[in-house]
Amino acid sequence: MIMVAPHFPPEILAHIFDFACTDDGSTYRALSLVSHNSRALVAPYRFQSLVLSSPEQIRRVASELRKWNGTGHTSAPRYLFVSDTSTLTSHPYDLGKTDLAYILSIAAPTLSSLVIDASHSVFSSTSLFAHLFSLHLPQLLDLEILGFYPYPHAHTTTGSPMPNLTRLSLTGNRNPVGLLQRGNLDAACPSLRTLHLRGLAQAVPFALELQQAADCCIRSRTLGSHKVLGKRGSGRIILGDITNTPEDGSSEDPSSCPWPSRLPSALEQIALEVADMPKRAASSTAGLKHAEMQRIFRAVGERCRVEMGGDGGLGVETKAAVVDGQMAGLDGKETASSRLGRMRGEWGERLRVL
Repeated sequence: MIMVAPHFPPEILAHIFDFACTDDGSTYRALSLVSHNSRALVAPYRFQSLVLSSPEQIRRVASELRKWNGTGHTSAPRYLFVSDTSTLTSHPYDLGKTDLAYILSIAAPTLSSLVIDASHSVFSSTSLFAHLFSLHLPQLLDLEILGFYPYPHAHTTTGSPMPNLTRLSLTGNRNPVGLLQRGNLDAACPSLRTLHLRGLAQAVPFALELQQAADCCIRSRTLGSHKVLGKRGSGRIILGDITNTPEDGSSEDPSSCPWPSRLPSALEQIALEVADMPKRAASSTAGLKHAEMQRIFRAVGERCRVEMGGDGGLGVETKAAVVDGQMAGLDGKETASSRLGRMRGEWGERLRVL
């Protein structure tokens, strides 16, 4: 049972409530039922942390935000987790009228952590993420999206849409070729330190793109004495402490590479999680492409390790995954419900350190 100490100054309680209301909203609801004073003190944090997992919740919150409209003492959303986008229409011209698009637009200036699982709908996810990347999110630090996504890019008028983003996790594109080309990711997320790509399958073109971006860094002597960190048995390929900024402060020359592929300038870690391929497909064209992709990833990691020196190895193992017709890169034994629980748990852990 939650008790509010009556002798605590309201200012102290307000700070405590601010730190406490970073979950799925249950803490806010519990505190608002303790007493009239508690309800008044916790009111500003009503929208601070939201978990929306149904169309009904999305519609209700959108309606409440329209009534609020930035007035009063209630703050705008800072932490948002969305796992159902079925209220969206697939027609791009109607996107701005949808409830979720409205919520994102209202929350954009204040969001620091955002998770959107739109993996059930290829059509709505593309337009939704395009809308998201068109917004200016100045305080966003952590972003995870699931679904078929377009690539982030700089805005022609406002510049970097996510200038302070440090962690980006993308799931839904088996072969995200073009993600690293022309410096678009660096322009969109200049502070990005961790990039996590899940569900990669038969992605030879992207593997070559990553290889070239890493080669450009190495040829420009931008890797310094950093070391590659590896983790075996996780199904992930991790390239640690990768940077594009030389010691003299200059930047690499993309024209020195055949393709203008470039790693984000502040990047420290890339985690690549590959999808599983059925054993019966190992000798097929798809299986051979998948194996070649993993070979290139291993070569990239090994070359970075050798060039950068130091200790550490790089292990690569595929993870049991769902393929063909479902979101690649997800654990084959994981149901939609368990995936949602896992994602919410991981999100909660990240909120504690933001």
